[in-house]
Amino acid sequence: DSSISLQNTCFFDVFQFCTTLLRGQLLVELSHLKLLKNQQKMVVQHALESPDQVASQTFFRALYQAHPYAHPIDGEIKTLDIITLEDVKHFYKRFFVTKNAGILTHNK
Repeated sequence: DSSISLQNTCFFDVFQFCTTLLRGQLLVELSHLKLLKNQQKMVVQHALESPDQVASQTFFRALYQAHPYAHPIDGEIKTLDIITLEDVKHFYKRFFVTKNAGILTHNK
C-alpha cells in the first residue's frame, strides 16, 4: 500500500514536515516526534503573528487555491497535529529511495 493515511491533509504539508524531521536524523521514538512537532508549531505560530507572512499566505491561497503551492511551506497547526510516527516512517520508506536520489556537485 503506497497511500499516506492522512486523508484530510495536504501532501505538501506531510512532505515538508517529514523532510524537516528527517534532515540529519531518523526518528525512532514518539517523544522525538512530539518535540519536533511542537518546535514546528512554534514556527507556524510565529508566522501567523507576522503581518507579512499572513498577507503572503493569503495571497498564495487566493492565487493557487487547491494546488499545493497554496499551503504554507512550514505547514499548518491542524495538519501538524495529526501527523503520526507511522506516517513519517511510511513517507520515509516511500520517498527516500534510490530512484528519488539526486547528486549535486559544486566547484568553487
